[in-house]
Amino acid sequence: MSTGHIVVDGAICKCQFGFTPDVLVVQSQQKEYINDSAGSKKLIANTMDLGMPLQAKTFGQCKLQPTSSSYLPCVPAITQWQDFYDKVILSNQGQILTENSKGICAISGSPSVEFTWHGQTVAAGSSNVEEADEEIQSHLNPLVNVKEMSQAQETISGGVFDENMQEEKNLKFEAHFSRPYDYSGTFGFDWMRYTYILENDRRESTCNDYQKLKTEYTPFKIEGEYFVPWLSMFPKQKGVELLLSVYTHNDHIPITEQDIIKLPSKNGIRFEPNEVKVSEADIDDVLIKVYCDDPLTEDTTIKLKDKDNTIVGKIHFLKNSNHEDLHFEIIPIRVLRGQNKDSDAKNLEDKLYEGLKDINKDLNKDLNKDLKGNLQNLQQYLNTQSLNQGLLQCNIGKVYDLVINEEEWLEDGLIIEENNNIFLGDSISKFTKEFENKYPLLSKKRGLFMFLSPLQNKEMAGQGMLNDIDGNKLAIYDSGLSEPSIFAHEISHVLGLTHTFRTYHERETIDMFNEEIKSFDRIYQKMLDANTPKKIIAQKWKLDKERYKDLRSYLNIHYRNKALTFDQATTENFMDYPDLRDSNDEIIRKNPYKKTSYSKYQWKAMQDDVVKFYSKKKL
Repeated sequence: MSTGHIVVDGAICKCQFGFTPDVLVVQSQQKEYINDSAGSKKLIANTMDLGMPLQAKTFGQCKLQPTSSSYLPCVPAITQWQDFYDKVILSNQGQILTENSKGICAISGSPSVEFTWHGQTVAAGSSNVEEADEEIQSHLNPLVNVKEMSQAQETISGGVFDENMQEEKNLKFEAHFSRPYDYSGTFGFDWMRYTYILENDRRESTCNDYQKLKTEYTPFKIEGEYFVPWLSMFPKQKGVELLLSVYTHNDHIPITEQDIIKLPSKNGIRFEPNEVKVSEADIDDVLIKVYCDDPLTEDTTIKLKDKDNTIVGKIHFLKNSNHEDLHFEIIPIRVLRGQNKDSDAKNLEDKLYEGLKDINKDLNKDLNKDLKGNLQNLQQYLNTQSLNQGLLQCNIGKVYDLVINEEEWLEDGLIIEENNNIFLGDSISKFTKEFENKYPLLSKKRGLFMFLSPLQNKEMAGQGMLNDIDGNKLAIYDSGLSEPSIFAHEISHVLGLTHTFRTYHERETIDMFNEEIKSFDRIYQKMLDANTPKKIIAQKWKLDKERYKDLRSYLNIHYRNKALTFDQATTENFMDYPDLRDSNDEIIRKNPYKKTSYSKYQWKAMQDDVVKFYSKKKL
């Protein structure tokens, strides 16, 4: 049974996933009223006020339905109410809503709609109820006894029924950071998405290991569980902005001018403004500019506080003093057919131009259509809207040509179709072999090698080698050349990232490789226990070590990715796929998200690979 003021027609409510409040309109019944002390009659809100019982019929935009540039409009669909007053049933079979009642929306699946004002112009006294004609009311609604309503904890008095509420003096709230609606990847921001969270075991998480995922966001208690977001930015980076909002826990306590959120400075991190009124953040998100005046030599946590210095939120900042160690080279290689060299080169330029022209408008930069200009714009995209989230910076260098003899490729069954314009299978291995033969010294250069081909590949838009040491090659084919996020995806594979999901084949492979590693360990342990001569052990190890190294390399990559996987085609992560398809290439699930972000654990995994294998400082 809920306690608090009774909610009436004209009450103000909000949704925690919306941006604007709305006014409640009682349409479910026209019989039961409350009179305030001024004599105004107010219809009583109840559990039958479902669907869209609102004046504007929207809470603005819905945070649970992001688009590529903003959010879809909110279309409320309240399916039920919780925490209502259950001692009285109205004539429409509804039960009375109080200021502590919450509505469950079909979109969120959780009690996300709440009241910020009960709607009573003036709190009514108990005499308003006592003076009502009990006999008439009983005829109108035999289930309601007016005197019972007035006696049961002063329920219909319009007053506060829970005496404990009167003891609370301070507003309790949480302060949350979120990304701007026009976020385009210019800095890193990672948080516990709503779709990841398990609430009271009422639904599933899109993550396969929710408990492990929680540790990435170091949860702590405010009223419930608060998950701390991560931000990654360069020292002195300009244009980093976040939105600050609040979620109040005791709305019956009015927000005053003294209720504030303090955003303190620490280790060179500062905010502008550094203090926000709760009343402002409660009405709408407040834009906060973030500055990093000095390099961060360690991960840094900043605590947001209220007027009494109680913690009301937190945000983590990624160490960035090492960013100069995270620069690496990309060597582009055009793959051209000998008999179609000129047309292949032209098609390559056109495809790159098509994919980069819109992005280039965002960069406010004139677009150069030739290959060099296209690659410069690709470099800017990678360095300002994708890889930069992990503090990585690449330099795309001089272009080299690899002219292939298509007749040989046809004979080997690596090119198919009448026009000889489709590669088949793992072309990158063949590219690598021919490239190393033609450019033996260049192939030993430290960095990533990026094959660019205007031909299609029957099986993929791109591919990147996922190996610890020698996996420094990626290939982008015809259908991937016009999609910049595919470049980021394949480069990230080379830098040690796996997909955010696991296919059945991948899960089987991981299990099989783990068993094989255990088998090796058992064999050598038995040899040691049996005092096998070291010479014999060394001879056997000479035969096994390459296989053992490959197994370890593959498993290390997957474990370094935290073994955190999500349902395929459900995230905006660069390492997710656009769609989930079946064996017949039919779409099972369409991914609604544009690829714009990496997770915090991915930032660090890529940093590790660059430092170990690709950093320009090691040249």
